[in-house]
Amino acid sequence: LKQTGGSSFGWDWLNPRDFGSVTVLASGVVISVFLYWGWDTAANLNEESDKSNENPGKAGMIGMVFLLGIFVLSTISIQLTLTSDQIAGSSSALNLWAETIFPQPWASLGVLALVSSTVATVQTTLLPSVRTAFSMGRDRTLGKVWTEVHPRFKTPFYGTMLMFGIIAAISILDLKAGKLNAVVTAGVTAIGILVSFYYGLAGLACAVYYRKRVFTSVGAFFAVGLFPLASGAALWALGGYLIYSDWTNSGDLVFDATNGKFQALIPVLVILSGIPVLIYSRLRYNSDFFRGRRSVLPGMAIAPAPAGGGGGGGGGGGGH
Repeated sequence: LKQTGGSSFGWDWLNPRDFGSVTVLASGVVISVFLYWGWDTAANLNEESDKSNENPGKAGMIGMVFLLGIFVLSTISIQLTLTSDQIAGSSSALNLWAETIFPQPWASLGVLALVSSTVATVQTTLLPSVRTAFSMGRDRTLGKVWTEVHPRFKTPFYGTMLMFGIIAAISILDLKAGKLNAVVTAGVTAIGILVSFYYGLAGLACAVYYRKRVFTSVGAFFAVGLFPLASGAALWALGGYLIYSDWTNSGDLVFDATNGKFQALIPVLVILSGIPVLIYSRLRYNSDFFRGRRSVLPGMAIAPAPAGGGGGGGGGGGGH
């Protein structure tokens, strides 16, 4: 191993109360949400999994535990190895870290790890979003194109290609927003805010859907009532605070990834863009979903609601 020149380790690195300021805490939480986002993909693919009532949930929870260990160890290692200036000036801290402590050709494993993680990120972007759109198409809260299933692979193929095209167009547009590092940083923050928003909705939906179970026992009160609501409220509060902080701490709005107002505006516009879609779907499709009932399209089957559940709701991706 090569000589390293990073910071000396201190146990205060692991102190959750030593975050400096509310703005730093909000930024860290939003980035953490982005880092952990994707491990719920197994739940979005539950109807394509063996033992769909158990395995997807176990995969997500076990993956989260291992991911926490990997992130903590890798972050500590990078801080021990690289200086703050090296980290800030590097286009890829992972590659620089690998080149610093490993000789070639082993240092090239950093590039391999980066490429493989990029592929995984693309998959965890496409799969849950397309399966969610598939579910919404089933309930006629989105158009029929999202429900088209490939005759051979039995997956929402056309919706996947459409979502890929949308993501590719956004990626090309991002090239005009500044340097790669700034675009990636702004993208992570924006996506983290959006994920915080919909995870907060998931917490609210959990409490509403299982509302009849909340007061059946102490465990149920915490598991399907208090914890989901408190977690969702915390994510909304921190995400909202970060938007407010970015907007108020910047000057004029500029189409640039380093501009705080631009960073704050993007997730807000994405969220607001759902309102006209919601109104159009409500008027155009007159879905049973808006009346608390779930729709079933020809050739599809949906699992029954759990015993004691609160009634209707969108649920996961529709069965094929």
